[in-house]
Amino acid sequence: MKKLFLGLVTASMLFGCAATVSAADYEFYVRNRPFKGEATIVGSQVTASLDDVLSALGYAWGVKENKLYISVPKRHVPGSRTHSFVEGGPEITSVPAAIVYDGKEVSVPLNAVGSKVLVDVRNLSTALGLQYSVSDNLGSIDLLAPINKDQVAYTPPPRMITAGAESGAEGQTASADGASQGIIETDGSNPSSPIVVNSVDWFTNDAGGAFTPEVRCNSATITNGGNTPLKGVVLNVNLKMADGSTVHTWTANVGEMGPGQSYTFTPADPLWLNYNRVPVQCKVLVTHQAPPKEKAQAAPQGQAAPQGQAAPQGQAAPQAAQ
Repeated sequence: MKKLFLGLVTASMLFGCAATVSAADYEFYVRNRPFKGEATIVGSQVTASLDDVLSALGYAWGVKENKLYISVPKRHVPGSRTHSFVEGGPEITSVPAAIVYDGKEVSVPLNAVGSKVLVDVRNLSTALGLQYSVSDNLGSIDLLAPINKDQVAYTPPPRMITAGAESGAEGQTASADGASQGIIETDGSNPSSPIVVNSVDWFTNDAGGAFTPEVRCNSATITNGGNTPLKGVVLNVNLKMADGSTVHTWTANVGEMGPGQSYTFTPADPLWLNYNRVPVQCKVLVTHQAPPKEKAQAAPQGQAAPQGQAAPQGQAAPQAAQ
C-alpha cells in the first residue's frame, strides 16, 4: 500500500513537471523588439490585439465600407513629394468583413473580445507573408517583417523637361538628349556603377546571460571611382539574416559625389539590440542615378572622321588603302 502511494505521488510530480514545461510561456518579439501590446501566449501560440501587432510592425491601416485596409508605409525622404511615411491607424474594435493587404484581399480569422479584435499571430504572418519563428532554446517567438525597397530611404531623381524632350516616367530622369536614366543599385560589385565600397566597420557584442546582444555600426566608407559626378547617392547599411531578410537599416542621403570623392557615414544611433539573438551580417547597398552617357564627338572640320564613322558634311570619306 505504501509503495502504491509513493508511486502515485511520483507520477503526480512527473505529470506536474511535464505540464509546467509544456505550458511554459515564451517571450514574444515583433521586429526583434519585445512586444508591448495585449497578448496571450499558450505554448508557442500567440493571440494578440490586431491593432497592437500592426502598430508594432510599423504598418498603416484604415477602415472603409467595413473593410480593413493594411499597407506597408514608405520611408519619408525630406524634400520628396512622392514618398511619404505614415504608420498606425484607428483602434480596431469590431471584426471587419474583409482584410485587404497592399491591394489584395487576404483571409485571416479574427475574434472580437470586449473592445479588442484578436488574431492568431501565426495565421496573420501566413496571410501577410511574414516570418513566424519559434526558438525552443531561447524561449522566444519572433514575428519578422523583412524591410522591402519601398521602406529603404532614397532620393528620387529629379524630373526635368528640356527643349524637345518630355519628362521621364516617375522615378526616372529625362536627359538633354531625351534618353531616360534610371536608378542603379550596387554593393560595390555592379559593373554599371563606379561606386567602390572601401570599408564597413561593425561588430556584434554578445556578453551572454541576461545581457542583450548589441550590433554596432561604427562607419561605412564609399568612393566614386568613376570620371563623372554621381547624383542622388544614398548609402544603406543593412543588417541581414541568413535568408537575405533585412531586419535593420542605417541610411545616409549622400547627394552628389564628384569623381574620386569619398564619403564616410557614421550613424548617429549606431546600436541595434538583437533581443532574440538572430545571426546577422552587415551589408552595404548604394543607390544613385545612372551617370549620363558620353556622346561620341564628331571629327574637327577639315579632318577625316575616324574609321567606321561618317565624314563631316561637305567632305569626302577617306579612301581605303590600296
